Amino acid sequence: MAIGATRWRIVRQLLIESLALALVAWVLAVGCSWLALKLSTTQVGLPYWRLKMDIRLLGMLAAVALLTTGLFGLAPALHAWRRGTADGLKEGGRMSATPKTRRWTHALLVGQFALTLALLNGAGLTAKTFYKFYGLDLNVQTSDAVTTFIRLPAQKYATPEQRVAFHTQLRDRLLAVPGMTASTIASAPPFTSAGRRRLTAVDGRPASDPPPDVRTVVVEPAYFHTVARGLVLGETFSELHGTAGHEAAIVNQRFADVYLGAGSPIGRRLELRPPATVRIGVVVEESPQPTPPAPVTIVGVSPDIRQSQGDAVPMVYLPFRAEAPAAVTLIVRGSGGPARLVAAARDAAYAIDPDLALGVVRTLDELRDASRSPVAGMASQFVKIGGLALVLSGVGLYSAMAYAVRRRTQEIAIRMALGAQATHVRWLFLKTTTWVVVGGLAVGVPASLWVGRLLQQNVFRVDARDSLMFIAMVAVLATVALIASIIPARRATRLEPTIALRIE
Repeated sequence: MAIGATRWRIVRQLLIESLALALVAWVLAVGCSWLALKLSTTQVGLPYWRLKMDIRLLGMLAAVALLTTGLFGLAPALHAWRRGTADGLKEGGRMSATPKTRRWTHALLVGQFALTLALLNGAGLTAKTFYKFYGLDLNVQTSDAVTTFIRLPAQKYATPEQRVAFHTQLRDRLLAVPGMTASTIASAPPFTSAGRRRLTAVDGRPASDPPPDVRTVVVEPAYFHTVARGLVLGETFSELHGTAGHEAAIVNQRFADVYLGAGSPIGRRLELRPPATVRIGVVVEESPQPTPPAPVTIVGVSPDIRQSQGDAVPMVYLPFRAEAPAAVTLIVRGSGGPARLVAAARDAAYAIDPDLALGVVRTLDELRDASRSPVAGMASQFVKIGGLALVLSGVGLYSAMAYAVRRRTQEIAIRMALGAQATHVRWLFLKTTTWVVVGGLAVGVPASLWVGRLLQQNVFRVDARDSLMFIAMVAVLATVALIASIIPARRATRLEPTIALRIE
């Protein structure tokens, strides 16, 4: 401006530089979005996810880039507009930034670190939840197991005795096939939605008011040796269980922890009431006259097996002979691959009833992966976003510290010429990093708790106040901040005072 440039020309130059940076950022964002989209669709593998680039999204990204340019490019331009020529010349000999500029820089860094801490905490919580699911799924033997749906027609198999006889013949035929090691049926296979009943009483005492819902699965005696690795406690069902005078049930560990308390669950009595519903047109509503509860005796405790996309819930397993539903899932295990197992199941069913067709065939591995997918996808996205935020925070702090070193070159040279030690010079910049991290913690702790509560409402068994996870994320963030600031701080101590004093 002292040699004739107008204020508008200075403002225009700064805006053009900001627009150029925004354009480059937009192009990189579109490219990274396309790459992330390809990776996400490959990993998710859900048939109903049709993810693709959208022109409206690209327009929104362009609008965000322009808005960012307007906010962060216009502000220094207006500052240059208002500053007088004489003031700028006076500050030419003083390279350090003004206190107002430093406050704004530190405030932005604090906000960036607070947001990063919240995202890292969310990434840690979702990843920890996913690994809990992984640990639970180890209770299920998923290898070499195939499931298929069977629905017996009501006209031909009207009574429970007929349905029991069919499945007994089917099991005997399947076990006679070479290489077939196990066969069982269940009203719902692992990792899928189960039925529900009202738990009205435990040992004759009301469970709660209102009675809680518990998930139920009807299984054959061989179910737990086919699907799981046996029982944790007690015995599995026998051929007598489910007949008159032998009403029995097997509960999972989660049920025992929630409803049975201390002591052995074996021999405890439960009262379960099936949900009574009536169909009014196309709407299914609960009947005003509920079915009376059925008493059962606990004979065993099973490991926790997930029956949904979420966490393990209280489960009650009932013997197949007690109800013998018409629609069940056949689970077979053996060697030779899924195609051979399915062919053997189809041939065995055809030999008993030529008119019977098998339903959708899926392996237990496929069911497990599909049930994990929502939480795994959420954890993956949180980790990616949190990692990106961590990188940006480290780059931002490094840039700020490097810029501060450049601005304070003469000050550093004078301090070192007067006898300042290298540790004192490094502390000038590490002190700023310390305040930034402390400020980021002050703002990031409430933000992290809010993210944790949000996840707690949408992801199963997430502890919003997981102190160990929070401490680990703080340690990661502090380490990145230290690395990002120590490099320019060490560079400042290597300045030669006689050379640095001649700069500017």
